[in-house]
Amino acid sequence: SPGDYYIVYLDPETHIVAALRYVVSFPGRFAPGEHSPEKIMMYTGSVEASGLRFATEYHTHTWDLEGGLPGERVTDIAMSRLAMGETYADSIFAAPEGAVLEEAP
Repeated sequence: SPGDYYIVYLDPETHIVAALRYVVSFPGRFAPGEHSPEKIMMYTGSVEASGLRFATEYHTHTWDLEGGLPGERVTDIAMSRLAMGETYADSIFAAPEGAVLEEAP
């Protein structure tokens, strides 16, 4: 939806996704111009499949906009099995030239 937005936080040393801050504005669920409360999903643990690394745990928190910090935990997700069928060159996952990398909260 055009009202959605996502902010990706990368680990400053590994450049692996550490967290994703977002809002969603499902048409029909929210009135035009309205959206969900802002949340942050923090990724921990990892598993490799076909040369790609995936988080094994996802913890979603409310986002304290004024404090700029995660708030109350609202979901816990764990992944225990993953299989992939193709492999890809590492180069396709490189950050675009000129990308701005910020530290995760």
